[in-house]
Amino acid sequence: MTAAAVAVISSMLHSVCPAFAQDSRNIYDNQLIDAVSLYNEGRLREAETLLGSILAASPENDAAWYYRGMTRIKLENASGAETDLKKAVSLDKGNFWYRYMLAGLYGMTGRTELTIDMYKELMKDFPKKTDLYYSLAQIYIGQNDLAEALKTIEKIETQFGSNDGTVMTKFNILRRQDKGEEAFRVLDEYSREYSSPQVLAVLGDYAMGMYDDSTALARYDAALDIDRDYAPAILGKAEAYRMTRKYGEYFETLDALSANPQVPAAAKADYLQAVFRQADRQFINTFKPQFDTTVSIAGRVHPNDTSILETAGLYYFSTGRKEKAADAFRTMKELSPDNPVAAAEYIRILLFNGEWENAVTESEEAFRKFDSEPGFLDFANTAEYQLKNYDRIIDNCSRMLLASPGDSAVFVSSWSTIGDMKHKLGDDKSAFKAYDTLLKQYPDYSPALNNYAWFLAENGKKLKKALAMSRKTVDAEPDNVTYLDTYGWILYLLGRPAEAKPFFKHAMMYGGKESATILRHYSIVLEALGEDDLAAGLRDGLEGIAGHAAVKVNPVDLPAGIRAVAVGQVAVEQDQRADAQLDALAVQIAVAPAPHDVEHQKAVVRGPADRVVLVAEVVSGAAEREEELLRHQAGRVEIGVGFGEHARFVDLHAVTSRSFVRSASSFWTHSPCAVRSPADRTPVFRTPQ
Repeated sequence: MTAAAVAVISSMLHSVCPAFAQDSRNIYDNQLIDAVSLYNEGRLREAETLLGSILAASPENDAAWYYRGMTRIKLENASGAETDLKKAVSLDKGNFWYRYMLAGLYGMTGRTELTIDMYKELMKDFPKKTDLYYSLAQIYIGQNDLAEALKTIEKIETQFGSNDGTVMTKFNILRRQDKGEEAFRVLDEYSREYSSPQVLAVLGDYAMGMYDDSTALARYDAALDIDRDYAPAILGKAEAYRMTRKYGEYFETLDALSANPQVPAAAKADYLQAVFRQADRQFINTFKPQFDTTVSIAGRVHPNDTSILETAGLYYFSTGRKEKAADAFRTMKELSPDNPVAAAEYIRILLFNGEWENAVTESEEAFRKFDSEPGFLDFANTAEYQLKNYDRIIDNCSRMLLASPGDSAVFVSSWSTIGDMKHKLGDDKSAFKAYDTLLKQYPDYSPALNNYAWFLAENGKKLKKALAMSRKTVDAEPDNVTYLDTYGWILYLLGRPAEAKPFFKHAMMYGGKESATILRHYSIVLEALGEDDLAAGLRDGLEGIAGHAAVKVNPVDLPAGIRAVAVGQVAVEQDQRADAQLDALAVQIAVAPAPHDVEHQKAVVRGPADRVVLVAEVVSGAAEREEELLRHQAGRVEIGVGFGEHARFVDLHAVTSRSFVRSASSFWTHSPCAVRSPADRTPVFRTPQ
């Protein structure tokens, strides 16, 4: 018995008052009244026990059998409920509700044929119960027996006449039968005889689909003449104006809709969010003052409605007004203190706005309140990473593991993140233990295998083990350029450049040409094989990625201890559809292979405020030297994180070690915007969604 089934039957019970065959002295027996009260209060076990006592003393009490059957349905004891309801029916065969609930129980337990048979019998005995016909039609529709469903609806119309319910059900059945013209003809004929705003609005939608704008507007107006507050007709009329570029009339209608307190807030929110999601960004920006007015009106009419607040927040964020967006989501959270979704939405906006400390505070507060939702600690980790609080991230992962001991996704993401953070802290021994813990349970988790293999290779240790782990990632995802690069580079480090070459060649076919790191590795492999011309061509590719000619920098200007470094700056065009949003994002790193002159690849980043994305990668040198290098070169490092319209910049300081670049590359290859399974998640670098 499903929860939905229980809910349906329970609601039916509360809406009926069956007539019992017993003497009135038994019907209103105090014990039975007490049992029904217990049932209504949800004290089901107590109700079942009391009803059992009544039946032991009075086994012919049909009402007691009925109520115990209903109690057992809620307790998910379907077989016991069936026994009790059958007994109630046997004691009073003329009681409609006993038989109706038993038929419903058959349907909820997958025995629809028994339900159909009982409904047909009930229809003979109670021919004026129209609910039976609708229920039977819905069963036929659920079985895709559309012909029988249509016959059943036509029986209603024959006996009781047509109404909105019958004609709309018939309309939907005919459309499912691919009889679209007949379906709309049925509505048209009905509208000539009866006044129905619902039918007229649907006919208006049909006319719009046929590019008959004038007829559509006439239908919508006719619907509004009957009911001026009928939301589907108002929205249809607004869309007709928008699609025909009558923007003055469009916003006049939209503002009237927003100002109408009789139109449900949810209808307004659903429509506006659909427009903001689907409309061309240039359209939204062009008419931003008008949309500002519409959103403001809706907010004044429904100041405490969370769906309107969410709409406002999404709109302000999409148009670059982050503070106003945050205010809307904060109010939404305050109005819904027991709603974890509202808390999550507010935290997401804080993360998008780069308010790291506030995001941590809100995430911790939310997790204290909703301690079964480890995702709030995930949010905290996103902010803690920007604050470089790696130890706190490790602590949070431990808390997540304790909070969700049986959750495989939490297990995978937590141990993977612990390994990444231990490596960030320079504790590779603990990092490898974390990866081992994860891989013992999930030996094929590719992101951990890849990072583990790379870190081993980076340290020049256990290269054969690293090769075996990397091979598993390539076998699992043969077109993943990051995994191909790792595997090929380890082969090279093992002195097997000829074996490495095919993997780099394959990577070139799937985006490797866009990665300066892969091009550099491939050029080194080709040089080792004596293919200098091809290697030189790849180095030209590095220059092409940056977009400008290489500039020589005297190595004596570099900080001591840095053997070879190159700084990559890659062009990013600003999204023309909206301010403060980026349409695409790419960060590439170019590193010189030998301790000689360093090539700096330069390009201008065209983004908000003309800021430059700068990333450095160090071939050798201590972490403090990396930081010194960054101060020496740029003073501050910004690296882009995000995808598509959600792309944004976050500030990082000295987060340019080889491990970060490797993990970030994996992150961009597998965007969390399209997570397919826990195995595709790279938790540390997850963009808030």
